[in-house]
Amino acid sequence: MILGRKPSIRKQVLVFVHGYQASSFDMEPLSNYLKHKYSNVIPLLSSVNEGRTEQDIEESAHRLAIEIKNFLNSIEIKEYEVSFVCHSMGGIIARASLKYLQSHKSKFNHMVTICSPHLGYLYHSSALISTSLWILNKVRKDPSMLQLTMSDHL
Repeated sequence: MILGRKPSIRKQVLVFVHGYQASSFDMEPLSNYLKHKYSNVIPLLSSVNEGRTEQDIEESAHRLAIEIKNFLNSIEIKEYEVSFVCHSMGGIIARASLKYLQSHKSKFNHMVTICSPHLGYLYHSSALISTSLWILNKVRKDPSMLQLTMSDHL
C-alpha cells in the first residue's frame, strides 16, 4: 500500500528528486521510511543533478530522464508503477523530464511535489524572497534561478 491506496501486487518505483543545491542524501530519510513502511517500494534516489541544479532546467530534466530510464531498464521486475516524490526545484526538474519519458508513460502513477514553485517566483509577496532572489540573480546568474524568476530572456 502506498499513499492510502489498497495493496497492489505491483511494485512502486519511487523516484526521489532533490531541490536546488541539495543532494540525494536529503531525500534519504523519507525514502527509508517509505521503504520500511511499504514492502512494495523500490526507491530511486536521484543523484544525477547533484551539484548541477543551478544549470538549465531543461538540461537537468534530460539528465534525470536518462537516469530514470537506466534504472527502470536495470530492474528485473515487469509489473511496476512509477511515482515521483520531489522537493522544491526537484519538482520542476521532474515535471520537465516527463516529455523524455513518454515510452514509460503507461507506468506513471503519482507525482508529489513539496514546496515546488510550479508557477515560478514571478508573483510572491515576501520582500525577503524578492530581495534574496534579486541578489542571487545579480551575484550568481544561475540559469535555473533566472528561469524560475522569469528573468532568463530579459
